[in-house]
Amino acid sequence: MALARAYLDTFSGLVPCVVECVTLRGGMQRVVHVRLTATRGAYRRGECLEFLPRYVLPRSCIHVRCGQYRVWAHDPWEVSP
Repeated sequence: MALARAYLDTFSGLVPCVVECVTLRGGMQRVVHVRLTATRGAYRRGECLEFLPRYVLPRSCIHVRCGQYRVWAHDPWEVSP
């Protein structure tokens, strides 16, 4: 899978990131490995982190309307070979 641009949904707001790969943990649970591309709150640019797919939002799913963020349905992450 090529590097996919996404946002990480955190208490610090949406943090821009790049999805590096998706793996299985324990044979059942998908885990998304991301590299942060900006500093927001406690999250620093260049950090590599692991999150569940529900917290990693593809940029195409984020829409701004009247200054409010809207998240449309998502879950495109597939396990990398």
